[in-house]
Amino acid sequence: MPLNSDYCCGWSMMTAIRDEKNKIIDFQYLYVNAAWCRLTGNDNPAGKKLSEVFPGAEPDWFDMYLRVVDSGKAEQLTDIHEDTGQGWDAFAFITDLEKGEFACIFSRSYHLDNCIISHSKARQEINRQLFDIIQTHPNDIFITALRKHFDLVDFQ
Repeated sequence: MPLNSDYCCGWSMMTAIRDEKNKIIDFQYLYVNAAWCRLTGNDNPAGKKLSEVFPGAEPDWFDMYLRVVDSGKAEQLTDIHEDTGQGWDAFAFITDLEKGEFACIFSRSYHLDNCIISHSKARQEINRQLFDIIQTHPNDIFITALRKHFDLVDFQ
């Protein structure tokens, strides 16, 4: 179910799907916010696999998710979708290493003279929105995951 958030940053919480040899073969969506649905043009994907929601997805995203789950370390990605030319800034981080669960925050990178707006501007916007989310939804499942990962304290 999409969780409350009308921000321009979409986010999802996902878990790794492993085969009988413990190799990650796909990822399953657990939760997304409303901005995720709006930005991707997809309905709520909860319970669906990444390969079902985005068949033929560009490998950069899958590879980033794989590295995050395998290493437990956060990663950032800037990507331009080959078919649409849309730019994306994404930040993924582990929320539960044992379960292979992680979150991904992303936003559009808008083109200016065929250049992507810098990471720092995108990160500033994401940070501002995270601060707003923390202020208005302190018990949201996403905020709980953020607190666990970043050891966040309440903003007062």
